[in-house]
Amino acid sequence: MNSLLIEIGTEDLPSNILTTLVNKLTNNISCELNKFNIKYIKIIKFFSSRRLAIIVLINIFSLKNIINSKYFLLIYKLAKNKCNINSNIFNYVSYILTNKYELRSKYFITNILFAIVHTAINNIKVPNMMRWDSNNMYFVRPINNITVLLDNYLINGTIFGINSNNIIYGHKFMRLNNINIKFANQYPKILMNNKVIADFNKRKYIILNQIKNITIKLNGYVNINPKLLEEITAITEWPKLLVGSFKTKFLFLPSEILIHIIQDIQKCFPIYHNNGNLSKYYILATNTISNSSHIIIKDNNNVINNRLKDAEFFFVQDRKKKLVDYLINLKNISFHTKLGSMFDKSYRLQQISSYIAYLIGVNITWVARAAIISKCDLATSMVKEFNNTKGIIGMYYASLDNEILDVIKAQKEQYVYHINSNLLINKISCILIIANSIDNIVGFFGINKLPTGSKDPFALRRAAINIIQIIIKNELYIDIKKLIEYSIITYDNNNFNQNKESLVINITKFIFNRLRFWYKKNGFDEKIINILLIKNNTNLVNLNKIIIDVNKFIKLDKSKILISTYKRLINFLNKHSFKTNNNFKYSPLKNSVEINLFYYLENTKQIIKKFIIEKKYYQILIKLTRLCNVINKFIDTVQIIVSDDLITLNRLLLMNNCCDLLLKVIDLSLLANFFNKKL
Repeated sequence: MNSLLIEIGTEDLPSNILTTLVNKLTNNISCELNKFNIKYIKIIKFFSSRRLAIIVLINIFSLKNIINSKYFLLIYKLAKNKCNINSNIFNYVSYILTNKYELRSKYFITNILFAIVHTAINNIKVPNMMRWDSNNMYFVRPINNITVLLDNYLINGTIFGINSNNIIYGHKFMRLNNINIKFANQYPKILMNNKVIADFNKRKYIILNQIKNITIKLNGYVNINPKLLEEITAITEWPKLLVGSFKTKFLFLPSEILIHIIQDIQKCFPIYHNNGNLSKYYILATNTISNSSHIIIKDNNNVINNRLKDAEFFFVQDRKKKLVDYLINLKNISFHTKLGSMFDKSYRLQQISSYIAYLIGVNITWVARAAIISKCDLATSMVKEFNNTKGIIGMYYASLDNEILDVIKAQKEQYVYHINSNLLINKISCILIIANSIDNIVGFFGINKLPTGSKDPFALRRAAINIIQIIIKNELYIDIKKLIEYSIITYDNNNFNQNKESLVINITKFIFNRLRFWYKKNGFDEKIINILLIKNNTNLVNLNKIIIDVNKFIKLDKSKILISTYKRLINFLNKHSFKTNNNFKYSPLKNSVEINLFYYLENTKQIIKKFIIEKKYYQILIKLTRLCNVINKFIDTVQIIVSDDLITLNRLLLMNNCCDLLLKVIDLSLLANFFNKKL
């Protein structure tokens, strides 16, 4: 087994896409090797902010099959045209093809492997690629070095204008550069000796272990933020954690503000007391071993204390008036040039929220209050300085103003739901999110700012999903179409590019498309979704209950009885013309079977009427299958077309009534197509 080392040395890579980049490199190499049936055991990843590297445990003897691969000439073409390697390779390949050249030749193997590596690296594509140097070369960050090493053999070639070499670089800040690597499998060890832990997971383990040791000594704990942990692991090649602290007097500030400054801005880990309260201590990560750790800690403490001093000033200034008093300042904050200010939006939210509260039976006064102050914190100094604290500041200031508890919670929950849709939130928060989402959708649809392709600058798709999830999960009986119509009225906007009717149709269609996506994502059969998503049923709770119950029912064998019975009825009725507006009469019933069907039908109607009120659609379908047994007995044993026209008509009307009842939940002609049964 052989080791193929591929390392791309770069300027500092963005920490948030580091894992994506190494995965793309790994997948691209794997794909190229598989094309040519080149066998490998596994691919080992190594990556940090300044390097992407993999070691492929490869069987070079498997290259003996490459000459028969349909990709052989393609890979040769890539090698010749893109890799700038041996200029007479065309003659060499021709010689191989005609003379069955020894395919274990190092020359052949290395040229093929380099072409594969070149293709894999060139196919790494992510957003916001950059160009550097005088050449038109694009990568995430400028590339400084390329190493392609097969065991102890350097594979020569050029990628992005850089010649492959066996020089790699150690830790940047400890001046450990220009390391000559002779064997590919030495890579992680030789870097470790030069103060670089190349294994990402190993670095993460070291960081977590250091956090554990520090918190034990301080008798506290850290709530590990996964995103921050990934970022710290990415930007450090030799992590060393230190303990800093800020002034105790700042602990009076809202804990979210402290966490935001320490964690989100300064990229440190806040430490909590075991009682759950935030302590004055925090953990900072460095990327070097230094004798001046105390200076690093002191400098970091100064930065955090200065930021907290600013926060203290803004907090004190903001509290000179109540949260609602900032409403007037929202006139200076634009929602959109064609859709008014945040002040205008606040009053629209109040109207929409009050309308929803009326529909679902929530205290309208509280809902209206939550809506009118929901954007007020945007005008505060604290949120202007620390934008990520919107909602959090609104919650704290509303609490200090002694607002109702659910009104207080709604100020924060209107934002956190976008991050975690599994959160349990109060009804006022639900209403506020729905109101805000429908206001956004109606407004931007009205001025033709619609999502196109993968672009959705105003997050309208997310807004639609929010509406869908909240309504369905909380069983809020809100008619989507009426909600859209009411929201349009609140705008009274001359900038809209379409009339109300068109706008309602387009927005309803948009939301139902997202509803279709949501069900598909949650594992429902797409065919069933398309059958059941009828836009004239715009009560999503009812629609959801039908979809769940039908989806459950069609998995039963007895569901086919319902389909086949309906098929028999409709086929028979289509062959015989009669007026369905005629009244069915009991008196002409003679046969005991048809009398039994009549009574069973009437009894089923009453039961189903009760089930419909209770939204028990699965039970309705089960009850209908039992009716099917009686219907089939009637068709099998009773002569429907007789000489007496009155009896014939009566029996046809009885069958028609049965047919109507079978359609109470779903159009069975559409469901029949699901089972590939043509009526």
